[in-house]
Amino acid sequence: MSKREKPPAPMVEKAARGLIPVAAYDAELLWADPVGTEYDLVKRTRRSWPQLKLYWSMLNRVVKGAGKWPSAEHLHEAIKLTLGYVREVVNLRTGEVSLVADSAALDAMSPDEFRVFFDSATELLAARLGFDPLAFTEERAAA
Repeated sequence: MSKREKPPAPMVEKAARGLIPVAAYDAELLWADPVGTEYDLVKRTRRSWPQLKLYWSMLNRVVKGAGKWPSAEHLHEAIKLTLGYVREVVNLRTGEVSLVADSAALDAMSPDEFRVFFDSATELLAARLGFDPLAFTEERAAA
């Protein structure tokens, strides 16, 4: 399954006593299978809304303070391109290959992937601007 395909709803979750069904219906489905049936597990964690808000707050403050980008969205695209979060697109008429910024949307990056992206973006901005871009962000403690 590609990252862009929506996975099925989760059937089990990790609890202190092991894996347990998420809902009664999930338990019914699991118990209907014979003993010895094997399943594939896909780890799912949710992205942090406070983390995402901190990222966009940081970008907005950098845009306002630095005056080098027209908007936070433009800065976001520049960060993705600079950090290599790109995909190749081929012009079918000319064969020319262009790089396009890939998605950092909630359904495109896992929480772990976004944490790496967030940290890399912060380091990139700090190196480029000469100061910690999170230092002036009010929601810093929410990360």
